[in-house]
Amino acid sequence: MRDCPNQLRFLSSLSRSKDTLQLKLFEFVCDNLLDGFGQDLTPALTFLVSFKGLRHLYLKLSNFEESPRIGAVIKYHQYTLESLSYHESRLVPLDDEGLFEEERDVSPQWLEGQFDTLNLSRMTALGICASPSTVRLCLEPLATRSAIEILHIRFTGSERFHRDIPLEITTRLRTKLSRDTCHHYNIESPRQEPYTNSWSDLASIVNDDLALWEMNESGSVEKTLSASSEAEEFVAFAEWVFGPTGLPNLHVLAFGDFSHNNRFQKQQFLTRRRHHENEPRYKDHQHPACIHESLSQSFCAANSADTSLWENLGVDGARFLSSCPASGLIESPFEL
Repeated sequence: MRDCPNQLRFLSSLSRSKDTLQLKLFEFVCDNLLDGFGQDLTPALTFLVSFKGLRHLYLKLSNFEESPRIGAVIKYHQYTLESLSYHESRLVPLDDEGLFEEERDVSPQWLEGQFDTLNLSRMTALGICASPSTVRLCLEPLATRSAIEILHIRFTGSERFHRDIPLEITTRLRTKLSRDTCHHYNIESPRQEPYTNSWSDLASIVNDDLALWEMNESGSVEKTLSASSEAEEFVAFAEWVFGPTGLPNLHVLAFGDFSHNNRFQKQQFLTRRRHHENEPRYKDHQHPACIHESLSQSFCAANSADTSLWENLGVDGARFLSSCPASGLIESPFEL
């Protein structure tokens, strides 16, 4: 159910039915602004606890205030859930007076500190709209018992139309490799001289990865630094989650918006665990932004169109990543 008219009323009727449902998958996308601001999720939440045996739960909720109750619903199905995708957004003020608002992704409140909500030993696919550091705080205490094979850190692609996520992450990986190499051989990194606050300096080094990430500018350049910070956070998370203290069964890590048939290709990045003995198998399926496999010892870029990527996994990976798409089809400026 994706933004269907009267969908909450329909679920309310179903929850009162005397017949016992045997539902295996439930996908629900609902915006409170579209359905009539002021409603709550009680009909949907009541419906979800009116039956048992749910295996796949995909939720995208906009402009609701129901996070604690949603956590209770997820916990209700934790012993049967094999995959969970959860995305939350709401209007946030853009100015101090609150005169202008814009819908933005938000981290779910039920995720913080609720380690018993998710049954990681049962679940094989998890999608969460939260920062990599927040996801790590949630998963790390139970990482060794995790059965998760696919992990998707979600965000809405339209919020990052101006960004090239694959390029940012690959640049960060190259920067990290350069620093690690210099440290290993005890040599100085390039570009040690300071930079002045001028656009000519930025233009002259825009292709110099190390300098780009180390600049300390103001104004519009802060957007570059913000992108750098997010890319650095993702790379650190990927190193952990594929590393010896991360998720032992993880095969695929996705970052970004994979909805609408890869319409947001510049707002997504897909990685897989690196298996050295199987590397030739993936040579023809490299992500366009993946420059060298040696950028990381634990993971490398992947392509969602590579069917071998999803072999022997517990869920349909491509279907899982594209669940609960953003409402409407908005053209990316990169496609215009």
